[in-house]
Amino acid sequence: GFVLALAASITALVLLAGRRVRSGYVRSIRAAKATPHSAYIESFAIFMASFLLVFAFADVIARLVGHDPIVWLVWLLVPIAAWPLLRGVTFASFRAATGLHLGKGLFVEIGAGIAGYFALLPIVAFGLIITLVLVLFGAALGLEPPTHPIGDDASSQPAWMLYLLAAVWAPLAEETFFRGHLLHALRHRLPITPTALLTGVIFAIIHPQGVLAVPVLAALGMNFAYLREWRGSLVAPIAAHAMHNATIVTLLTMLLG
Repeated sequence: GFVLALAASITALVLLAGRRVRSGYVRSIRAAKATPHSAYIESFAIFMASFLLVFAFADVIARLVGHDPIVWLVWLLVPIAAWPLLRGVTFASFRAATGLHLGKGLFVEIGAGIAGYFALLPIVAFGLIITLVLVLFGAALGLEPPTHPIGDDASSQPAWMLYLLAAVWAPLAEETFFRGHLLHALRHRLPITPTALLTGVIFAIIHPQGVLAVPVLAALGMNFAYLREWRGSLVAPIAAHAMHNATIVTLLTMLLG
């Protein structure tokens, strides 16, 4: 992984220096003549509110019946992505704005997502260093280190359930709303790096690992935003997100299962 990341990062830097990397997002937006619309930030807000309600409801059900239904309930959030269509946005504009298209082809975009994931790992490494420093200071202050409920679930839940939630639903839903709707809502007003940073920080805050994990999670979210900007399509960030989460779940199930 280190060798692949180093080779991919060097390649990316050479391409960027030679100005051979073009924004697929800008190109697709211009081709579809997609214009700013409040429906995208509205759909993101609806998703976030519904996300909190669904998890609270699932927690109540789990306490009552002893079974957590979240792996099924979260799929009720997916149709919210169509909100801009209900608000009058054309289908062509919607596809370009959200990245819900195949770009240059499914397998090309998946390959670009995997290659881009490795190329952008230095950003994640930088975020990880900040998180580790915060953890060290936090330990001195008596703060709890970052944790994730999936660590407990890995030893108590079937592996297929963890993969379905972390490596299927999370990449599809989170990329659709964060790197689709939210990124488009911000990108008309900001350059890509501030947009990537904002979406990355919000992405990190909603995760349950705790505040000390925000830097590394925000860095990961930024990488997914850069992939969306590069490719235009959401397939690349979805593929990178799925690969990342599947790797984490596999390691946890091997260690704790």
